[in-house]
Amino acid sequence: RGLRGRGLPRQGDGGGGAQDLRRLRGGWCDPEMPVQVGHVLQERVPEAVMARAQAGVHGAPCQEARAGARAAGKGRPDDCVSGTPAWSIVQGSEWLEESEKWLAESLRIAVDVFGECHENVAAALDAVGAVYEMQSKFDKALEIYRRSLTVSQQLEGDGSEEVAGAITNIATCLNNKGMYDEAMAKYEEAHAVLRRLLGDDHEKVAMVLSGMANTLDAQNKVSEAMAMREKVLDIERRKHGSSERLAGSLLNLSISYRQQGMYDEALAKLEEGIGIVRRIHPERHSSEGKFLQNIGIVYRLQGKLDEALRVYKRALPIYRKTFGPESSDVGSVLGNIANVLREQGQLDEAMSRYKESLAILRGVFGSEHVDVALGLFQMAVCSVKAGDQDAAIAYVREADSIYKKRGVSHGPAQQAAKLLAMLDGDCSHHH
Repeated sequence: RGLRGRGLPRQGDGGGGAQDLRRLRGGWCDPEMPVQVGHVLQERVPEAVMARAQAGVHGAPCQEARAGARAAGKGRPDDCVSGTPAWSIVQGSEWLEESEKWLAESLRIAVDVFGECHENVAAALDAVGAVYEMQSKFDKALEIYRRSLTVSQQLEGDGSEEVAGAITNIATCLNNKGMYDEAMAKYEEAHAVLRRLLGDDHEKVAMVLSGMANTLDAQNKVSEAMAMREKVLDIERRKHGSSERLAGSLLNLSISYRQQGMYDEALAKLEEGIGIVRRIHPERHSSEGKFLQNIGIVYRLQGKLDEALRVYKRALPIYRKTFGPESSDVGSVLGNIANVLREQGQLDEAMSRYKESLAILRGVFGSEHVDVALGLFQMAVCSVKAGDQDAAIAYVREADSIYKKRGVSHGPAQQAAKLLAMLDGDCSHHH
């Protein structure tokens, strides 16, 4: 996500000799993409501190990175990123909490070593904020990101790429919290800085435009979001050719087309994108799973439920192989499979898949994450369809409680609140 100019290579790309703590959005504008954290603070931070933080942020065993390391002849079989020491991987819901602990320690050391006003402190702040954001601790994340912005302004002034990156982090967090007007204002602020510095066709400008498109989507301004994503795609085609960044832009634009009911156009972009991914990663990369999931969503919306189920089931083993069987991506695709089964009327099988998905998401994120709330809401809908009102009330009440605790009131949170009110009303009327 950061535009700080200190982006860590993607997993399997090699270590790159980086010395700062860094963040990389990866150009996908996808909240499920993993945050990546690199080496920090030169030689001054104890290796064990950063190793634990690195392990936590990567979370589940990163088989892709290990395979990349072996193929390149670098590192050891246990390496999580090629060319780096073998990290001790923290499993399950504990990994985010462990990351938070050890990244906070690296931040404390950074401030002790360099003082508050240093680029390594700003980068460490970004990483701590990222882990808060991944846990849906949006208020804490915003506090940290704003502190990072202050450091960058003191170092660079108000009109630098570093400052634009810090503002973008704030904007994305505001968007995730559902504060869309405030998020758009911050995106526009960052966009103005970057256009002045880099012109209209730079990749960092495109990244901010992608974030703005996400916010427009959330505001149901889907036509404006689509136009913005078409502009981003044009920049990526001219700047990067057949690359992962282009594939990511194709994926994002397909979502806009899907939201507009332009299913054939969406499928065309997805087929182009998955072709790029397969050429770059013939060994079945996690990005292929992303495209397969989105193809499945389009098929489902077209009423092609059998085709949707087939595509989801192709994505599932890819995620299991690349991210591990207990990853959030596996939980997500299991939820999509459950949605199709529910629409096919296979309610018992659907509920079984929902429960499997929810157990994984609880294990990854803990029990008070918005993705857990979404799973509970979907289970409530399935229970309503099955005629089990008591179960539906229990599921949707827990979902509503999570959303309220996290300060989220848009999208599925709003739908959950309406369903709860309806079910409570039906129950009162019955009594």
